[in-house]
Amino acid sequence: MKSFYSLHDGQETVGSGASGAQKVLNGTTVAVAVACTDITGTLDLSVQWSPDGVNWGTAEGATDTFAQLTATGTVGKVFTVVAPYFRLNWTVGGTDATFVVTATS
Repeated sequence: MKSFYSLHDGQETVGSGASGAQKVLNGTTVAVAVACTDITGTLDLSVQWSPDGVNWGTAEGATDTFAQLTATGTVGKVFTVVAPYFRLNWTVGGTDATFVVTATS
């Protein structure tokens, strides 16, 4: 059975931020989908991992990042689970971005 996570609800966003901690309920991968509906500038996204849901880090290399978004559209990526908890980290460059993020494991 797949688990569904809602990581960002589509509000207009500025600056940097992160979703709340999500416990990986099953599986060895997490599939993350990003639907960007409005953007003025850039949107950088990465998945961060935690052993306890409090202390966060990004896996080595660029394996847990998305290509920078500069236009509206939908992108997805599958990540290998490396810790019991994950979250999405974002940085908006420019004015703002509006996006929805969901994940399944």
